[in-house]
Amino acid sequence: MGALSESVKLHEGLSVGAAWSVYQVAKELGIEEALGKDFEGKLALWQVMARVIGQGSRLSAVRLAQIHAAGDVLDMKRGFDENNLYDNLSWLSENQAKIERKLFELRRGNKPKLFLYDVTSSYLERKSNHFGEYGYNRDGKRGKTDSDRYAL
Repeated sequence: MGALSESVKLHEGLSVGAAWSVYQVAKELGIEEALGKDFEGKLALWQVMARVIGQGSRLSAVRLAQIHAAGDVLDMKRGFDENNLYDNLSWLSENQAKIERKLFELRRGNKPKLFLYDVTSSYLERKSNHFGEYGYNRDGKRGKTDSDRYAL
């Protein structure tokens, strides 16, 4: 019996954690059902997922799909490129009202399952501002007051 390195071959596959996690949240919130499970619906869902995983262009969403197991997680039968994603934006626009109605119907009468929280801040140039305070400045500006806004 030889050394372990001679008998075991390792191969790194696609990353699945981020895509699978975001997909589970999308299913739980009814986003997958609202978009549909056909090719256009899956492309739209991937655009949402790609935006959550890493913001960028349609091309960057294609590249993310090649790194993250998008095709496997979404059970896509064929590949796609950035042109498919741009065409899918038109499909989303044409179907926006229907998708929004479906999301509302799925949500109506149910308690929220997820709350999203966002914090944004801006530094202030003025000497006096009712909303400004000194403290941790997310913009990295020293000696400036900061105004934070929170959204739920």
